[in-house]
Formats: sequence, C-alpha cells, structure tokens
Amino acid sequence: MDMVLRKQQNTFINNQAEVMQIQGGVSLKKNLKKYHKISLPVNKETPACICMEGSYTVEAVVVIPFFVAFMVILLFFFRVLQVQQEVGNALMETARELAIISYQKELLPTSGCIEAKTMFLTKYKNQETEDFIDGGKWGISLLKSDLSGEYVDLKAEYNLPLPVGFFGVRNISLCQRVKCRKWIGRDYEAGQKEELVYITPYGEAYHQNKNCRYLDLSVRTAPKNRIEKLRNKNGEKYYACSKCMNTKKVYKIVYITDYGNHYHGKISCRDLKRTVIAVRKQNVGNRHACSSCGREIL
Repeated sequence: MDMVLRKQQNTFINNQAEVMQIQGGVSLKKNLKKYHKISLPVNKETPACICMEGSYTVEAVVVIPFFVAFMVILLFFFRVLQVQQEVGNALMETARELAIISYQKELLPTSGCIEAKTMFLTKYKNQETEDFIDGGKWGISLLKSDLSGEYVDLKAEYNLPLPVGFFGVRNISLCQRVKCRKWIGRDYEAGQKEELVYITPYGEAYHQNKNCRYLDLSVRTAPKNRIEKLRNKNGEKYYACSKCMNTKKVYKIVYITDYGNHYHGKISCRDLKRTVIAVRKQNVGNRHACSSCGREIL
C-alpha cells in the first residue's frame, strides 16, 4: 500500500510541474520534488490528498454584513439630523406667523391646529428630506399643539423608517416642539400695575432696581500678591473663586468687583457676567429680596 501511495504522489507532482511549466514558462519541478521528503499520514481507508488552498470566506460572510449595516445606520442618522433641522425651521416660521395672526384674531384650538398644519406644509419645502419621513410631510402630525393662552405651542410628531430593522423595530418616532409668545400685549388687573423685578440666571436674590450695585459689577484687576490686604466697598475680604481659580497655576493678576467677595483668575468666569432678566415678581421662585435695593424700597 505504501508503495502505491508513493507512486501516486510522484505522478501527481510530475503532472503539476509540467502544467505549471507550460503556463508560466518556469520549471518548478525541482521545487516540487522537495515535497518527496514530506511524510504524509497514511489512512488505509481513504486516499491521501494535498490541500494547498486557503480562504477567508467564513470570516467575510460573518464580518461584512455587520460592517455594511453599521455604515448604513451611521449615514442614516446624518439624514435624521437633516430632517430635524428642516422640521425645526418650518415649525419656527409657522409659530412666528401664528403669533402675529393672534394679534388680529383669536386662535381656537381646533381651527388653529388646522391652520397651523396648512401653514407648516407651505413652509416645509425640502423634497429631499421629505422622502425620509413616513408618509412624507403629510405624515407630520401637529394635533398635540396647544394654541390656547398667551403662547403658540407647536408640537410635531413623525416617524422615520429605519433602513435596516432591528429586533422587529422598523422605524423611530421623533417629536419636536417650538413655543412662541403671541403678539397680544399684556393684561393688567383692574387698577393694578404689574410689578417687575430683575434677576440673574445664577443669582440667589431678586432686585427691585435694575441699577442696583450688585447688578453693576465694575470689574477691575488687582495684583494677586496684594489680594489678602484688599477689601471690597462693604469691608469684606476677597476669597478665591471655586469655579475659575486653579490651585496649581500661578496668577499675577486677578479680577475683582466693588461689592463681590471673590477674586477670579479668568475674565470669562460666569460669576463676572451679569445677564439681567426682567420677570414678574411672582415668578422669582425661591430667590430672596436683595439686601441693598430691596431694603431701600421697603
């Protein structure tokens, strides 16, 4: 049996060398004869064979579909952002026009939503993004919008079909909202004038006077090495700001205010900014009256 297998191997090698010599013009017979010394496992039941081919077929079948699906989903979410931008712009323009119209006539809940939907459809003009919405721009619902009261509150709900379904999920639901105050002026109670006060986004007090000294920062610079000896106009010491002062950094110049009790390492620190907002007194929340201007008026 061994002699028969060895003879079959020699015949196979010679045939392969002749074929490759004819096709490529280079004799590989000497190289192929090296395989004579290879001892092949002999199985008496099945003939021996030589397998010299390799393949990545299995890996490709597993990896490529996942890669393609990932890229499709990634590109899809860029489209989602584009659709949201177009819907948001159309909602904003619709809310502004409805706010102006409300000056001339009262917007009823039912008829107002119909008018808002009609106006919204005329504002949405991007045909390319419309194709990605389930039902097109007609598939965008404004039924949950609220036009009562002092505000035009538009809420758009729509679905975007997924390019590849996952676990039975075929689309995603999106909701966008725009709120705009109507141009109807202010209503005052009979014989009473509305009281306005002034607040800042991060302040803990409300102010009766917009020219209050605590709203006027008067930022100035000071040498860091003399900050321990300086006092504000209330006689208080200056302490390091916990938001902008870095203990590992050496400061030569710091920023202080006349009535503040902290020094700052950055002029852009939010405590050195005063965004003053006028609000109704009943909307100040948990803020207390200013110790300066509130006491003066009282």
